[in-house]
Amino acid sequence: MPLPQPNLDDLTYADLVEEARSLIPGLAPEWTDHNPTDPGIVLIELLAWLTEITLYRLNRVPEANYRTFLSLLSSQDRSNLELSHAIRETVQELRARYRAITADDFTQLLLQDWPTSAEASNLAATERSVARVLYLPNTDLDRPEAPERDGHVTLVVVPQTADPDPQPTDNLLTALQAFLQPRCLLTTFAHVVAPVYVRVQVTARLVLSQMPRREPSPSGRQRR
Repeated sequence: MPLPQPNLDDLTYADLVEEARSLIPGLAPEWTDHNPTDPGIVLIELLAWLTEITLYRLNRVPEANYRTFLSLLSSQDRSNLELSHAIRETVQELRARYRAITADDFTQLLLQDWPTSAEASNLAATERSVARVLYLPNTDLDRPEAPERDGHVTLVVVPQTADPDPQPTDNLLTALQAFLQPRCLLTTFAHVVAPVYVRVQVTARLVLSQMPRREPSPSGRQRR
């Protein structure tokens, strides 16, 4: 639920007049006429009325200020939309996952956001699809001799193809690297590499296990 807007100042006209009157004995002891007919009281009431108007405006943000705030939060021009629609679209844009920090961030960006990105549109349709992503933290597989590196992450990408040993093209790896670079933190270096397949042979031996005998129940039925 949205946060309630704070009340920057809740003093009313009556509060302001009463506060000013309470200061008279200490500031001007010779001023003894505090009736509404006194010119000084009239001046206090006038200033209290002007102050209340200022406080009323202080608690209200004009639409132009909202538009300025939205333009600072987003690069999209939403001046042609109603203010409520512009606010809703800007908030939805801010909630969309853009920054790559966790393993889920990297995986979602490559599997869901990458196909509709500008970088993907520059590739052929057969090159841009990503089927699986393996996230390896603190690893730089571009340096096979010393892969462990703090601040580096490696993403092993498997493309969506009918090939039994699918391999991403060099264009796809370069485009994915360019796609992730502005989304990573300043202290994070992402590497996108192709998978290396290892043939595994599995041998299984099936053994028939004898089922335990079912003893007959007193009623003559077999006990399950």
